Amino acid sequence: MADYNQTTIVQPVIPISLMTPLERGLLEQMFEGEWDDDKDEAYLYSVNGIESGIDVSDPEFLDALQNDTAPLAANVRAEHEAAAKPDHFYLYNIEHTDVLQAIVARHPDKLPHISLETACTCTRLCPLGFGGWAELITATAVQRVDTGVWLADQIAALHRPMSENP
Repeated sequence: MADYNQTTIVQPVIPISLMTPLERGLLEQMFEGEWDDDKDEAYLYSVNGIESGIDVSDPEFLDALQNDTAPLAANVRAEHEAAAKPDHFYLYNIEHTDVLQAIVARHPDKLPHISLETACTCTRLCPLGFGGWAELITATAVQRVDTGVWLADQIAALHRPMSENP
């Protein structure tokens, strides 16, 4: 049996003071990380995949969810209300990029971008068990490049006539 891993690192360290209580609550559940309130820093990473399951049994998180007026909060509330289990639900239409982009959009002068790099590995040495991607999040865009797509594009370019290659 093979074990598949997705290890992610988020850069730069994000000032906690730029996050709403709801954003912090979501990011604390989506990522592992090191939260230092004294230094106002959140160093986010994930050893084995970014989590989409959200636990709302914490009264502080539930309060933040109910009282936040941002569009992101309205979307999270809609998913929460549609969930079969109200104490724990999965974000199907909201991703980590939505949360991070909301922070960057409010504070482009202090945090002009956030980047993520993800490595996909497998304990069984098979072609489909490796790869990765990088994401660049700005106030207006989320860009992503996948290593498998990039590699396929490069291989396809090798087989095109020289006149078609840029």
